Amino acid sequence: MGVIKNRKWFFIFLLPGLLFYILSVFYPIEESIRLSFMEWNGIGDKTFAGLQNYVTMFHDPTFYKSFLNNLIYLLIVVVMQLGIGLIFAVLLTFMKKHVTFVKTLYYVPCIITTVAIAQLFRSMYATEPMGLINQFFQAIGMEGMVTS
Repeated sequence: MGVIKNRKWFFIFLLPGLLFYILSVFYPIEESIRLSFMEWNGIGDKTFAGLQNYVTMFHDPTFYKSFLNNLIYLLIVVVMQLGIGLIFAVLLTFMKKHVTFVKTLYYVPCIITTVAIAQLFRSMYATEPMGLINQFFQAIGMEGMVTS
C-alpha cells in the first residue's frame, strides 16, 4: 500500500466522508442557530423574531436553573470518566499479575454489545428458521424475498 501522492485523488477520497460530516453535523447546527432567531411553534409559518428569543431566555429563571444543572452534570460526568480511566490506567501500569484479566473485564461490555447486535441482525435475516424480515414479507404476500 502506498501513500496517495496526487492531491486531487486525496481530496476525492476524502469528499464522501466530508460531505457526510457536513450534512450530519454542520447543517443541523446551522439550522438550529437560524431557527433560534425565528418565532415558530413547529407547525405554522416562521416569522423573524431577531434577538427577542434570547432576551426572553436570559430573563427566564428556569434557564439559569437548567444551565446550572447541566454544568453540575457535566462536571460529575467528566470527573467520573477521567477518574475511572485514570484508575484503570494506573492499575494496568503497576500491575504485575492479572493484567490480562483486568483488560478482559474492561473490554467485555464492548464485545458483548457487538455480538448481541450481530446476533439480532442474523436472526432478522435468517432463512431457516424463518427470520423476522421473511415473516414480514410472507405476511404481505411476498414469499421468500430474503435468501441466503
